[in-house]
Order: sequence, then C-alpha cells, then structure tokens
Amino acid sequence: MCKTHPEQYLQKNILEAFDIVFASDDQDLQGIALHAFLAFLQTEEKLSEEALARSKMAGTNKDTAPGDDFDPGRLTGASTATSHDG
Repeated sequence: MCKTHPEQYLQKNILEAFDIVFASDDQDLQGIALHAFLAFLQTEEKLSEEALARSKMAGTNKDTAPGDDFDPGRLTGASTATSHDG
C-alpha cells in the first residue's frame, strides 16, 4: 500500500507501527520494514531515472533538439506531479 501511495507513510497509525517495530528487539520484523523502505526508494529512483531519460529524449529546453546534451539535472523528473504525490 505504501509503495503505491507513499503519503500513507505519514499516517499516525503507520508511524506508530514503525515506532513499535524499531523499539522492539525483533530483527526479523525490522528487516521486513527496512526491505520495504528499500523497495520503495528503489522504485522512486527508477521513476526519477526514467523521467530524466524521457526529458533528454524530448529536448525539454526550447533551444535544444531531441538528443542534444541538454541536462536539466538529475532530479528534474522528481519535480513533476505524479500519482505518487500526496
């Protein structure tokens, strides 16, 4: 759920659940939570990389043509609103 709707991470009951997990000594449960964070961050990284590649192909600057070496910056795609925004 939090992978497709990251705003869920900020709900009070979710934050409390993470507090309980990381206050416990259950390393298996902590590992599950950390792997979920890793998967989420990898997904976001992939989306950012794909957005950057698309912007380079499209020539996002009016003075450049598709395929030029215009580099709008690595995180340009992250500034675009997506369904992942809360």
